[in-house]
Amino acid sequence: MFGEIQSVFLAHSTTRDRIMYALRRIDPVAVLYRRLGSKKRTRVSLTADGPHHQWSIDGHDKLTKLGMPIYGIRDKWTGYLISLEIVPNNRRSATVAQLYLNCVLEYGGIPRTITSDKGSEIGRVFDLQSTFR
Repeated sequence: MFGEIQSVFLAHSTTRDRIMYALRRIDPVAVLYRRLGSKKRTRVSLTADGPHHQWSIDGHDKLTKLGMPIYGIRDKWTGYLISLEIVPNNRRSATVAQLYLNCVLEYGGIPRTITSDKGSEIGRVFDLQSTFR
């Protein structure tokens, strides 16, 4: 089963549907309980000055047990996933900094600001952001 799930991720780009497929295969009961009785969160509209004004960055550990830790970078204004990568270790500062630099090179610039959960893995990213600014 794990080989099948890994092949789904490695053969294609990672999407929410593929992640949910893998989670349903691993533990279908847990996926059902996520929805049952969950509280509705009050939502507020996101504001940003425009595209690439603010990037949000964070790691996702749900598939780490399968050897597929994920790290993502999202543009706040458009909601576009700038990068969603399976990485060797999403808690290493060097790995996250490399993803950030790849995005900077691909888009030819930096965002005005970056938001994150302030985990230990983003230290180099904030150093790079400050240096570039």
